[in-house]
Amino acid sequence: MFTKRLFMTALTATVILSACSGMHHEMAVNETGEKTDLAVMNPFILPPLPGRDTALAGFEVHNMGKSSDRLIAISSPISQRVEIHTHLDEDGVMKMRQVKDGLEIKAGETIALKRGGDHVMVFKTAISETTATVPLTLTFEKSGRITVAATVAHDGQAPAMDHSKMGH
Repeated sequence: MFTKRLFMTALTATVILSACSGMHHEMAVNETGEKTDLAVMNPFILPPLPGRDTALAGFEVHNMGKSSDRLIAISSPISQRVEIHTHLDEDGVMKMRQVKDGLEIKAGETIALKRGGDHVMVFKTAISETTATVPLTLTFEKSGRITVAATVAHDGQAPAMDHSKMGH
């Protein structure tokens, strides 16, 4: 009986640690069907506020490879203009600016695009209240194009993205 209880305790601990470790990420497949060294997680989009036409989107990218890659562009069929933005502190005033040369994802690191940091702006768009997901095509320097289904956060709540090993 003691052996069975010990085994079940060890098994439960292993399952919990595996789920919490965040070490397993599914590698994304690019438009040519090749597996990449990148995992794209938690894609979301916040619809425009009433009376507005700009949405905010985000996601995480984990690079499991041995070399850096760079997110250089994003597109979506819901807008002709999608840009990567960052926040800058200019003389004590926070300002948003377009990132022209993309974002580097170093080997073994994760970047997060989210509200309050680097993020995605989707201009001149409308998202129906019945829309559940929106396609975003991420273009990477080495990995090519990866399309993800961004969950529409109709409640205005983006997924939590809190990782101890964020970098960029």
